[in-house]
Amino acid sequence: MTAVDGPAPATARSSDETPEGAREARREYGQDQQGLRQDQQVFNRFFGPVLLTGGSTLGVANAGDEPVAKAASRRMTGPVPAVEIASALGRYAVPALHTRAMAGLRAHHVVVLYGEGGTGRRTAAINMLHAAAPRSLVALSPAETLDKLAADQVYREGNGYLLCGLSAGDLQAEAADFVLGRLALRVQEAGAWLVITSQAALGDPRSAAVPHFRWERPGTVAVLTTHGVAAELAESAAERLGETTPLSDVVRLAEHLVAGSGLEDALGRTGMGAAEQIESWLDDERRTDEEVLEAAALLFLEGMPEQRFEAHLARLTAGVPAPEQEGAGDQGTPLPARRLLDGRRPRRDARSIIKVEERITDMDLDVPGPPRRCLVFRSPAVHERVGAELSLQFGERFWEPIFTWLHETVQIADVETRMQIARGLAILASYGHFDTVRERFLQPWSEGAYGARAWVTAPKVVWWMSAHDPIAAMAVRTAIRWARSNNPARRQAACLAFAGEMGVRYPADATKWLWHLVTTEPEPGEAQVALAQLYALLVEIAPADARAILADLGRRLAHRQTADRRERILKTLLLVMAVFGVSGDHPAAARHLLARAEDLPDMAALWAVALCHRPVRSAAFGVLYDLLCAVGTAGRTPEEHLRMIGDALHEALPEHEREPFRAGFERYVIRRRAGGDTGRLLLSILLNVFRPPAPVALPERR
Repeated sequence: MTAVDGPAPATARSSDETPEGAREARREYGQDQQGLRQDQQVFNRFFGPVLLTGGSTLGVANAGDEPVAKAASRRMTGPVPAVEIASALGRYAVPALHTRAMAGLRAHHVVVLYGEGGTGRRTAAINMLHAAAPRSLVALSPAETLDKLAADQVYREGNGYLLCGLSAGDLQAEAADFVLGRLALRVQEAGAWLVITSQAALGDPRSAAVPHFRWERPGTVAVLTTHGVAAELAESAAERLGETTPLSDVVRLAEHLVAGSGLEDALGRTGMGAAEQIESWLDDERRTDEEVLEAAALLFLEGMPEQRFEAHLARLTAGVPAPEQEGAGDQGTPLPARRLLDGRRPRRDARSIIKVEERITDMDLDVPGPPRRCLVFRSPAVHERVGAELSLQFGERFWEPIFTWLHETVQIADVETRMQIARGLAILASYGHFDTVRERFLQPWSEGAYGARAWVTAPKVVWWMSAHDPIAAMAVRTAIRWARSNNPARRQAACLAFAGEMGVRYPADATKWLWHLVTTEPEPGEAQVALAQLYALLVEIAPADARAILADLGRRLAHRQTADRRERILKTLLLVMAVFGVSGDHPAAARHLLARAEDLPDMAALWAVALCHRPVRSAAFGVLYDLLCAVGTAGRTPEEHLRMIGDALHEALPEHEREPFRAGFERYVIRRRAGGDTGRLLLSILLNVFRPPAPVALPERR
């Protein structure tokens, strides 16, 4: 396949060709056994400062904002972090329906909060569940179906469960009501509580099976004052915002006002009024077709150097038919030649939604150079909302050439440009165009119909979608459909999707479906690499969340009484070796131990099973040696860390396996260490830990 060298034909390739295309894409972009290096580096640069928590915004943080903390979890499922609970409880403006919804939860143990996004349903659900069940709050996956929630989900007494973004799927209203009744009965019998949020009612809202409440956000003044804004200032801000502004935007405004910003400054920094600004810009009688197309193109290429952007824009404008001038169409006369001044760049004044910034960027270049003129939107909010405004005012004739241009551009673009294209498509999908993005881009790209670069971009679109709350659930379901597809390229695209931001936000779904691919694929190496990459990414971003992968592997080794027991144990242990063997500057497992020593017992338990299983023992020795060497060189107190690892291994290994391990590992270290100080240190410590007990001296006979 030669798609990486130029545009590929827009025709679907056969299923027996797509695996080779996927393998070529991995070779081209560094996504092989060494990991998703190039794309993951770009992924980290984009998602580091992105505002992924505290609201549904997708834009990049302002230059003055603090970046997301390295150890901050972005996980959306599993136990709800204490910091999120505290935030939800401390700054909660009580909506009008809260009292009725709370009464419904106490009576039925299950309620549904439905309606448009941006109304604070998740915050309301956390407050309701905390009031009903203060023991523990658990967020469930939006990929679950009503049937599975009613039949398979385990509910524990005293726990509260939160499920955001559930869809009734293909169930009719009557069937959904029946399933909801079964679900409520299960939750009631378990003595638990469940709050579900969705965009639409799951059945008949009037049904008595489960109470439904169409949720509306609290008033703007109430939200601002709850966050500490003075009442008079809150009234002034509410007059400017109205009552339809998304709750997350109101909260961001409150934070700036409390920090001391004036109202105008705070409105500007948070991008309030972006929709009105774009609408006013479009309605300006001086606006030209070229400027509108420029804004549409910048939705997918923001931050690109101006000259590079203009080259891409020229291909777009060349593909858009020139508007017919009055009287020219009927007579067939050619349009007059464009004057030189007609080709001037648009004016970048204060009224424009686009501005120029001097940036140092390596986009489309092999070697970074000096700061260059880069085109960006006036604010992150404008970037996020420009797609929505263009969609409201322009129909299919406007978007069709843009979609064709995107198909062409993605096949010749570098990795950073493709990341921006993916981001723009996610923004478009989040404003009522999910079906269009899925049918026109995700489906053909994920099956390899537009070549390797488009194929490797499809998971990035899903990454960005999973970071946007209104469509996160649909992004998860898209990746799951890929994992279950008969198309090999789509299954490999699912591996990439779960190895990135989607796996960070939904680690339980990622481990579940990557394990599915490990056990069903003829060659499970792609899924093994993906899970190892996800583990390394979690160690880098939030080490506490990386423990979930170790726990999942431990459960799979513990429940091994199956018909194919030997094969499943071997696959699991090979997966363990892949996870522990993934490395960057240092093995991810070593960085995990140095960040969270309390997770050492879980890790040692997995090592013990691998060291006792002879088919993988040699590989386990090699990965263990690399980990010990990394800990010995990176840790501030290598002796202490190495001794802790030795003690944990000694505790985890069965007594009859300790001496065989000591003898075998001693031979391995002597063969590998080549006289190195680290090798001698770890060998002396481990030999001391595993030294055979001294024989007991018997008393002499008299």
